[in-house]
Amino acid sequence: MGVYYHFGTEMARVGMGLFARVDRQGRENVPRHGPLIVVSNHMGNSDIPLVTSTVGRYIFFMAKDSLFRGPVRNHVLRGLGAFPVKRNGNDPEALLWAMQQLDRDRCVGLFPEGGRSLEGQMRRASAGVAYLALKSQAPILPVACWGSEKIRPLWRTLFAFCNMSVRVGQPFTLPKIEGNVSRAVLEHFTDNIMGRIAIMLPEQYRGYYSLERMRAQVNASDNGFRQQDGDEWNGTLEEAEQPDSAST
Repeated sequence: MGVYYHFGTEMARVGMGLFARVDRQGRENVPRHGPLIVVSNHMGNSDIPLVTSTVGRYIFFMAKDSLFRGPVRNHVLRGLGAFPVKRNGNDPEALLWAMQQLDRDRCVGLFPEGGRSLEGQMRRASAGVAYLALKSQAPILPVACWGSEKIRPLWRTLFAFCNMSVRVGQPFTLPKIEGNVSRAVLEHFTDNIMGRIAIMLPEQYRGYYSLERMRAQVNASDNGFRQQDGDEWNGTLEEAEQPDSAST
């Protein structure tokens, strides 16, 4: 497993270093040890190497099950440490696998939108990400990527010839809830997780998680987050500094 992963990561790193300009910010926010759920938006085929090279930890990704069709693709993807998950997010086997990785202090990566956004904007995410975070109580690391929507064919990952940007936010955890969790609560937490990604993106990429909608949704709720250092998040969104739309 490590051979496939490190070979692929190194190839992508070299290709992006030679043929792309990648602006990475916030790498100091990545916890270097312990369980971690890396959550990112999904714009293009290069998002996995973008996130992996930025985070700098071995990430066990959950990927849509359709990618695993065929013995060769299945073998390669599993060799990269990936695990298939149903696109609707209702997948107990995938949830159990993710919990096992987190119990081993590993890093699990998710793209909760269920696939690449062909419109170049964020789509509504599956509530499975919130369920995993609540059950595991592992820290969540929000990551925002853009520029990768310009890369459509998979081979272009190595020869990007474009500018791309990655922003890593502060890790946080969800409050512990005893008993069954309603669908409405899961959707609320999912919106807040994705909202933390959206505010790191330029406005044109936010889509479903536009600042106006997220501010209204969050302000209507009394629930809050615990930051990893124990501080309470007061349940309001402030206007984040607009990231540069062009990489440097």
